[in-house]
Amino acid sequence: MTELEKIGKKMPYTLPEGSLEALQQRVLATRRPGRPVRRGWWGWALAGAAALALLFTLHTTVFTPDPYEELLAAFDALDSEDQAFVLECIDFENL
Repeated sequence: MTELEKIGKKMPYTLPEGSLEALQQRVLATRRPGRPVRRGWWGWALAGAAALALLFTLHTTVFTPDPYEELLAAFDALDSEDQAFVLECIDFENL
């Protein structure tokens, strides 16, 4: 039996009954009733930054054409002999 198993699952501390409820009441008492919580301008700034990040991500991934698309189209335009020559010239082991 290890040391941790000897300790068991007993909590090393206790809370008096109702202490969490009393804490909640004290916290709520410090807030003035009827006044909304001000969140500040940073919430709007964070939302704007998130929107810009999303726009940038979509622009670079969705709207940017594939860089190899023109290369593949040019390769397909070659006749079979030229395609075979290009494939012979490429050293696939050292790519």
